[in-house]
Amino acid sequence: MVPTLKETTQRLLRKSSKRLKNRSIRRKAFQNFNRAHGYNPNTNAPVTFSEKLLYRKLQQEHWLEQQANNVDKYAVRKQIAGIIGEQHLIPLLGYMQSGDDFDFERFPPPIILKATHGSGWNLIIRTIDEYPLEDIRALINSWLSCNYADNFTGEAQYRYVSPRVVAEPLLTDADGKVPVDYKFHCFDQGKQIVIQADVDRFDNHSRDFYDPQWQPIEMQLKFPRSGSVMSKPNTLDTMLALAKDLARDYDYIRVDLYSFEGQVLFGELTFVPENACGKITPSQWDTRLGEYWPLQQYASDKGGSCNTMSNWFHSIRARLLSKL
Repeated sequence: MVPTLKETTQRLLRKSSKRLKNRSIRRKAFQNFNRAHGYNPNTNAPVTFSEKLLYRKLQQEHWLEQQANNVDKYAVRKQIAGIIGEQHLIPLLGYMQSGDDFDFERFPPPIILKATHGSGWNLIIRTIDEYPLEDIRALINSWLSCNYADNFTGEAQYRYVSPRVVAEPLLTDADGKVPVDYKFHCFDQGKQIVIQADVDRFDNHSRDFYDPQWQPIEMQLKFPRSGSVMSKPNTLDTMLALAKDLARDYDYIRVDLYSFEGQVLFGELTFVPENACGKITPSQWDTRLGEYWPLQQYASDKGGSCNTMSNWFHSIRARLLSKL
């Protein structure tokens, strides 16, 4: 059952009052990884894609903090315009720093609201009477009161993003569906690319994968595959070129783009997809994607190793045995 706006707001407010501690972030990260993937990660010498994502989250925390403007859904617009051109930006209706800034005269539906400082904090409003105005304002205020990194997931890239909520026109096709979300997993400055196609994200979500020649990849990540091969988008070459432009400085980054009415539009940049907890099946693809990623060890800013829970257990066991 989908929670109401009031229930979502109450949950966010409860979370906003609890700050995660570094030890808690690390412990939960290992626990969630094990629960999602079914094995203890090796972050001393990560091999799989998922292990490298967890390494990035835990070992490259300061580097991630420096990516704040890249994940800020408002600030990133200026950077994207400078790299690939303003014509690839979704029109911006405005932004809010308080729930009181929202009204239907300023932001007439259909629109989508997006919190700039977190992941998944979106609200689609198709008609004026879909939600009470006071509930929308309360949800906006709850978003603005939260620090996504410190209150929720520990993802450092969101820690210093200025809390804002942007409003954009809702992009829909003739059937009222949102466009396919093409997510380009770019490895080694874009030398290797795997394309993720998310369909009907807010209703009957399916997810398929393709190589740059639009050949299907037999891989699943979190959501079910559609069971059919999607027609190749006529803007694929343009999207690939733009994704490579945006990925040129990174050992790994995910670039999200839309193909809408013949235009390619920018969505967002992502550094730790699914918070490192998206299970990939078959597991061979988790390993293969890890091979595509030449993890830049020099970017580790923790100094020393990042012990897994398994390594910690074995080190304690060894100490106890040495005393026998």
